[in-house]
Amino acid sequence: MERRRSGRPVIVMYAGCGWSHLIPFLHFARILCNDHHFSVTFITHESIIPGKKEYIQWVADSCSHGAFTVGHANSTTGRNVAYFLKSLHDQRCRVGAYVVDSMWAMSPQLASYHLHLASGSMGMRMRIPTYIFYRHSASFLCLALLKEKLYQGELGASRIPGLSSIASTDLPPALLADRFPAHQIPRASALSGMHGVIINSWEELESAQLAALRSERAMPPVYPIGPLMPSPSLLPEPLVEGVAHFLDRQAARTVVFVSLGPDFLSAEQITELAVGLEACGHPFLWALKPSSSSLQSMSGQAQSYSLYSQQLPEGFVTRTQNRGLVISWPPPQGYILSRPCIGGFVSHCGWNSTVQSILNRVPIITWPVFDNEQKLNALVLLREMKAAIEARKGADGLVSGKEVERCCRVLMGLQGISVSTRMIILSIRARNGAMAAGGSSLQAIHSLASAIDSNNSHPR
Repeated sequence: MERRRSGRPVIVMYAGCGWSHLIPFLHFARILCNDHHFSVTFITHESIIPGKKEYIQWVADSCSHGAFTVGHANSTTGRNVAYFLKSLHDQRCRVGAYVVDSMWAMSPQLASYHLHLASGSMGMRMRIPTYIFYRHSASFLCLALLKEKLYQGELGASRIPGLSSIASTDLPPALLADRFPAHQIPRASALSGMHGVIINSWEELESAQLAALRSERAMPPVYPIGPLMPSPSLLPEPLVEGVAHFLDRQAARTVVFVSLGPDFLSAEQITELAVGLEACGHPFLWALKPSSSSLQSMSGQAQSYSLYSQQLPEGFVTRTQNRGLVISWPPPQGYILSRPCIGGFVSHCGWNSTVQSILNRVPIITWPVFDNEQKLNALVLLREMKAAIEARKGADGLVSGKEVERCCRVLMGLQGISVSTRMIILSIRARNGAMAAGGSSLQAIHSLASAIDSNNSHPR
């Protein structure tokens, strides 16, 4: 495994699967290379995710100072984390830190392995400082503090540390259940053996939540280094055919963008959503997950309405063709949200989508699809940040067409001014505070780099 040399040690990074893990993790790797001149060995699993290989290669090519080497893990060939660490050891490379996505570090099967790595009990006898990369919000990690209290027998615990307006009773019971994935909400004590937790958030956005995390005795140092979202001008994703032309024709802050994540909506829900978008009267751009296997291979391409005719209500095509556009999921979301015509975002409230909305000053209509982080993010947007309005589900579990129409009209009308203003304030604080020279997140990254240097381990 050949590697360019730099004056600082190698950082081994083990990425999670899926775009929601990869994008912030890769952007962090790019910062370590370009701004702090570390060398990075980026370990990822081979997959069939469209565009993943090309995106990783683009990041590698854009690292101008430190070396960026990609390693593809493969369990059948034994190319695991230990394989790459041994390879670096054999080359007498200085391994300064191991940064692992929480998807791997806190999974029941791998947690003990990474703790052994952190304590230096690997066969190579290398004491490697180990850091957890947590792609979710600080608010979501605060649930780990509540779970710790519940594990310790405080059955009456209901307040979520760091969140004054949200109680455990506001959340789906599954979030605090033992069976909920530990890599999303670990026990705080399970993190105590690590050298630090790196979070895609920032002080100006979640100061109370970060303070609550730092007050926990078992919690290692917390590094809020977000927002980790590459600028749309830096993304290698091609503009979707027809999307740029459609958006460029729209007036400022008039378009409703709809993207509810990678999972399929029911036929009934698609119908209700279509009815609401038609009735609201606003231009819309809808990233719809195709139901046909033939469309799944056409990711990111603008499609003729006729290709969606079996999913959309009869006559919808003709009635909305002059003010609406449907594209297949996933969309070039960073690019779309950065366009000045986007006035609202109907979102499933995944953390990456939330961060992108804040950076681009786009208020949200909250529509969490699953009982996971989406539910808490939606509540935080509504109650803590006050930068969203809620799409309420009916007794049948559907968001009705009338509710979709109401939400769009409220958000895009005079009543939505306060919500839009709050999102503008959050964006300014991120750009002029966390991301500015000397800002909180740049300071956190500098502190992390200094910690890695001070803990720098040498092969024996």
